[in-house]
Amino acid sequence: MATTEARVHDLPPRWDGFPVVWGEWTDEIPSTYRLHAEDLGACGRCGSLAPMEHSRGTVDVPDRRPLALFVTRCTDCRHDVVLDADDVAWDLEPADYTDGGSERPAGPPPAPRRFPPRRPAPPPPAPRPTGRPLPADSTPCGRCGARIVWAITVAGPNGRGGKSQPLDPHEHPDGNVAVSSPRRGRLLARALMADEQHDPHTEFLAMPHAATCRRTT
Repeated sequence: MATTEARVHDLPPRWDGFPVVWGEWTDEIPSTYRLHAEDLGACGRCGSLAPMEHSRGTVDVPDRRPLALFVTRCTDCRHDVVLDADDVAWDLEPADYTDGGSERPAGPPPAPRRFPPRRPAPPPPAPRPTGRPLPADSTPCGRCGARIVWAITVAGPNGRGGKSQPLDPHEHPDGNVAVSSPRRGRLLARALMADEQHDPHTEFLAMPHAATCRRTT
């Protein structure tokens, strides 16, 4: 689902008129920004829960200490969100990648919609698993903290496939995804059509995590 918009620069070369030096992309979250990145959860543009990339930027402002920026990029649609020195999150638009860079719009900054000052109350415990575990290592969901496994979708009537899909880590009798595992740790997922049954001898019946994720904000 990568964007087709051509970008003059990979990231804004200037921030509010001042030059920015960006670091390399990494899947490691700097400890200073770990809480903010975890609160970000799914991509606000496409809803993807795929692991994100991160980078840090330094804004050179004359007669002031350099300002730090932190950017998170969706690996599916390549949408970028920048957290500035005032803890305000900015969704980047195509004009921000031009030679002029990103300029703060006139008027007050937007009302905070990400990065709350306190973490919300922990979600209720997940239901106990009822089926076989899917043969892959699980990781915590970035939105609700429940364990999930990642699968690659295969081509079918619902799409061309090749996308990452988070699944609940155990089989579910109400699941609608048939999962096969050609080798340990690699899962292939195909969406079942209405009244279609999976092959219990070669496939697992899985539930998309989007249907059970307990984080609603």
